[in-house]
Amino acid sequence: MTRTRAFTPSPALLGLALPLALAVSAGACDPDEGPAREDPEAILAAVVDYESTMERVDLNGVETIHPVAGGGKTAQIWATPEAAAIFRTLDFDAPPPAEGSVEFPQGTIFVKAIFEPDTGEALDVLQIAAKFEPGYHPAAADWWYAITTRSGEVLMEVEGKGGEVEFCRDCHDSMGGDWDRVIPLSADNLR
Repeated sequence: MTRTRAFTPSPALLGLALPLALAVSAGACDPDEGPAREDPEAILAAVVDYESTMERVDLNGVETIHPVAGGGKTAQIWATPEAAAIFRTLDFDAPPPAEGSVEFPQGTIFVKAIFEPDTGEALDVLQIAAKFEPGYHPAAADWWYAITTRSGEVLMEVEGKGGEVEFCRDCHDSMGGDWDRVIPLSADNLR
């Protein structure tokens, strides 16, 4: 018969146990831990149903010059409800607002759905911008960009924050720099 001896912790080990347990539990519930991290896969899955979960913000469509869409196409612009409310207060033709006065919240998603201008035929291209957590990509004001099919498949590896999305970042920086990198519409083309 094998006998086992009961474990008796040393006083030094007991002295470490409580502080260690408190540190672990404090880290799990720390309110200063920062905002939740956005998940690109969740964004890609969400945009598939953009017409039922988002609000269209343009009245008559807008021209899009993006080369992946072929240039010279028409886009409908859709946004998450909170972002749509902010977007509708912006006017491309009005004087720019005070620096830093327009900021879209983390979780904002914009979708540009691409169509043939002459026929209205839906093309299998979506252009996506999503506002991620502070610090995600400071050079792009923490925006994440992607170009996908309507089923959420990334096209030509255009997704994320690297060199493959610099066209997106540069355009939004130059045209939308006064509006948190979002390019507003003229007031007469807002829904």
